[in-house]
Amino acid sequence: MITAKSQQRLGNALLLAFVAGVVGLWLSAPVKALFAEHVLANVGYGEAGFSDSFGALPVLVKDNGGAQPVPIEAAAPQRIAQYRDKDWLLTQDATSYTLQVAVFADERRIGDLLSARSDKDQFHYVVLPLVPTVDAPTPGLRYLVTYGQFATRQQADEVAAALEGLPSMPLPRAWAHIQNEALAAFAAQAAAAAQPDAAAAPAAPDGSASGDVSRGDLIQLPVNPTPGPIPVDTL
Repeated sequence: MITAKSQQRLGNALLLAFVAGVVGLWLSAPVKALFAEHVLANVGYGEAGFSDSFGALPVLVKDNGGAQPVPIEAAAPQRIAQYRDKDWLLTQDATSYTLQVAVFADERRIGDLLSARSDKDQFHYVVLPLVPTVDAPTPGLRYLVTYGQFATRQQADEVAAALEGLPSMPLPRAWAHIQNEALAAFAAQAAAAAQPDAAAAPAAPDGSASGDVSRGDLIQLPVNPTPGPIPVDTL
């Protein structure tokens, strides 16, 4: 007669034999045989969307053959909230005034200027072409920064006297002056593109030479004493 203790021993023996059989089978069978061949290949076995070069890092990331590192291109600065396009500039009331804060050669300088200011919403800037001249033959861009909207020159003067922490004293200017300068700059850019070998400097809206006086990367624009017509249809 089989006792309960004998039954327990028999059950343990059968369980041990089963585990030993599974382990022996696993050890005797190669791992590769347990998987389909295309699963082991893992890449490019007819799956849609993958090419033969998928995963080829040296192809996707250039290394100049390992002889020297690839130079990193500087990222273009992001437009910030104060950016406005030339269409916005031309829709401003030509008889009203603003404060010209600065004209930078580097757009990142605007972010540096405004980063610590609490009156950011009063600033705007537009991008204007810097047309090549005899003295400065390299084309480029300039970033005209303005502050506020004022109905009269007196209001603009009062605010300019109170502003602090700016690169220079803000310059009160009628929007007509800035609009005319912008139109002249775009027209000169188009003319230079049509005649790339032309060496003559473009004329400013008042008829004088359009040379900007640089101070580092800060450019001071000349002041037009009287506003002229705004040929908005030439832009």
